[in-house]
Amino acid sequence: MLYPQGSPSLSHVDLAQLAGLHVGSIPNSMVSSLGPKYTRAFYHYLETSPDEVLYLERKDGKIRSCFVLSLNPGTLKRRLLRSTPLISHAFRQLNRPKFWMRAIHSLLEKSATAKFPEVVLIFVDSNVRSQGTGARLMKLA
Repeated sequence: MLYPQGSPSLSHVDLAQLAGLHVGSIPNSMVSSLGPKYTRAFYHYLETSPDEVLYLERKDGKIRSCFVLSLNPGTLKRRLLRSTPLISHAFRQLNRPKFWMRAIHSLLEKSATAKFPEVVLIFVDSNVRSQGTGARLMKLA
């Protein structure tokens, strides 16, 4: 679900921008390690999921920050497996044992607050960091 409610759906350009911002801001995340195409699919899923809230802040027409709140974090990994091309993108990483060790650890790891809403991502464009952007996003939740 995109916040504020009633916002227009994310365009292909928005998804590409958001994926680029994610990979640039969190290069070592599991999502980033699956590449920009998967990252776009990941955000498309989050936008349409009734169990996640996607908060974005734009400046000069560009997405500058993102905050993702999961209302049902205990099932997020399972829903991503079912609803995104996660498996096909993961298989492309067969020659990267380090990736697989992280992936297995991530899948086995339980959310500390699985029964309560949880902030699963927050990141800000490096050009606008230290300007209170993250704090503004947190207040929306």
